[in-house]
Amino acid sequence: MKRFFIEYFQYNDWANEQIINALKSTQSLPPKCLQLISHIISSQDVWLERIAGNHDWNIELWDSYSLIECSLLSEQSSQKWMNLIRKSREKDFDNIVSYKNTKGNSYETLMREIVAHVLNHSSYHRGQINQLLVDNRLNPAPVDYIFYSRI
Repeated sequence: MKRFFIEYFQYNDWANEQIINALKSTQSLPPKCLQLISHIISSQDVWLERIAGNHDWNIELWDSYSLIECSLLSEQSSQKWMNLIRKSREKDFDNIVSYKNTKGNSYETLMREIVAHVLNHSSYHRGQINQLLVDNRLNPAPVDYIFYSRI
């Protein structure tokens, strides 16, 4: 499981970078695209804070950042995730994480389910960004896993 999550987070980092680069090369960027890539990064960080048991974080899930900020924040977030996964033991992925959502509701979720959620959540929103680009007659970023696996 650990090896899979390391590889998948490497892909996730690459895919976020591809999206950011595509957005940087776009002349008339649909505003929702910037909001979505910012949300991907913020969400990754919120889940990291939840796993760490930090209840004092001050991350807004729907703040929008500049593309330069997104690039830097995405790299930092990916590095933190990779550090967490690398230092985790296989059995740690079965640990229960207790946290509150943004509405204050308490939940308990296995760490592996959170990691899987973060990865799927990012893919979902990258798909939305690419659809917005296509809808605006702009070039989408090639972010399918198979493209990453070929490099």
